[in-house]
Amino acid sequence: MEQWVSIPGYEGYYEVSDLGRVRSIDRIVKGNVPGRVNRLKGKVLRDRVQNAGYRVVTLCKEGKPADYLVHALVLTSFVGPCPADKRECLHRDHNKHNNVLTNLRWGTREENILDSCLDGRRAQKLTIEQVEEIRELYATGKYTQEKVGEKFGVSQVMIGRIVRNKNWTW
Repeated sequence: MEQWVSIPGYEGYYEVSDLGRVRSIDRIVKGNVPGRVNRLKGKVLRDRVQNAGYRVVTLCKEGKPADYLVHALVLTSFVGPCPADKRECLHRDHNKHNNVLTNLRWGTREENILDSCLDGRRAQKLTIEQVEEIRELYATGKYTQEKVGEKFGVSQVMIGRIVRNKNWTW
């Protein structure tokens, strides 16, 4: 059975379900005329897909609208805020539209990238062994980043990021 919980920061306004649906709550709000109130009937919100392919809803509180990723609302509401060391919401089945609680988990950027490489969503040009070789070659001082990049078929910018541990850190 579908379970609903309040969305942190929007208690009394909105709830999210373990199936990835978001709904507004029946409530009374101030009207445009002083002393008047409007009764709003709660309803399941219609989400939309943003440019990156994730589902988004707009929540409004005190007249201020804000867009939220549905998967982040589900995890935050049921599991709690993301841990300091796991800042990304990962979909276990890699389907950006599947926001069911059992399909979501907090993870690191590296875990997200590794998942995408393992399931073929992201092409990986270099192996760990090649990255180690790149660092060793560049450390000798005999080769420029450009020459190392030519040898491995990647850009000088990528070599620079690898040797500065901006990419391929472990």
